[in-house]
Amino acid sequence: MNIDFSSFLATLNNIASFFTTTLLGSVILSLLTSFAFIHLLIWAYRPNILICPYICLMRFPDFEPNPNKYFYVIKIVNKSRFDAYDIRLNLVKKEPYIVNDGAKINHRLTSLETSAKFKDHLFRYKKDENYGENAYMIRTDEDIAGLIIDPNISVRLTVCARHGLTNLTRIVHHEFTSTSYIKKDHEFVFGSSLGVKIQ
Repeated sequence: MNIDFSSFLATLNNIASFFTTTLLGSVILSLLTSFAFIHLLIWAYRPNILICPYICLMRFPDFEPNPNKYFYVIKIVNKSRFDAYDIRLNLVKKEPYIVNDGAKINHRLTSLETSAKFKDHLFRYKKDENYGENAYMIRTDEDIAGLIIDPNISVRLTVCARHGLTNLTRIVHHEFTSTSYIKKDHEFVFGSSLGVKIQ
């Protein structure tokens, strides 16, 4: 197929002329530029928070009066290039129930007790194996395995974090739907890794 490059270039020139010489073109160009800038700003400055897909069922013999007591532990990591602020964590049980005489299914969310529901500050990500201040763990003694062994019930963690300068906020969720995601006598790999290892 033969392409008439002169016609193609002429068309591009006409389009460029429309955007630079006409009022309507200038308005459209300004709107497109603003739209692209806003999306770039949101992409660059919204916190990038990751939730580990596993739950570690582990003991804390050095800190707990009962060294044999197990806790369910979940890890989050700030992978942003900047610190995150006002981190809110909400762990809930998600249970379906029927409404409208069986026509629809809704979900009942029941809050679960955790070691923390708020952290004021989480440091930024660094490419350093010995750095772990951008990671945070919460724990609970709620029987998560006993809940999600029911295929209709899941446990969901929601994390909300804010950028300190722009106030841009990101909300992330992760839903644990099976006991296969629970790793007994395991602990999280140090730092930014989302992996687990035997405790």
